[in-house]
Amino acid sequence: MHNEKLYTLIKSPIVTEKSARIGESLKQIVFKVDLDANKREIKKAVEELFKVEVTKVTTSVSKAKEKEIDSVYIKDLITKKLLCH
Repeated sequence: MHNEKLYTLIKSPIVTEKSARIGESLKQIVFKVDLDANKREIKKAVEELFKVEVTKVTTSVSKAKEKEIDSVYIKDLITKKLLCH
């Protein structure tokens, strides 16, 4: 797989309290990934970029949410989250 494709599949790590607890206790990593990416592509990208062996890939897609900030409604984007075991 080309390096450009690898970097477009995996967008950024998700750093929250919950993902930090998962990382410490279960040795797992959480990333934000491309919506069109499938599990095989994601697994190959993580293994090539970080030189690790991935045993299991779990993905979840979150729906768009509306937030109200100062009487203005803002719509979040649909995101796909990856959990590497």
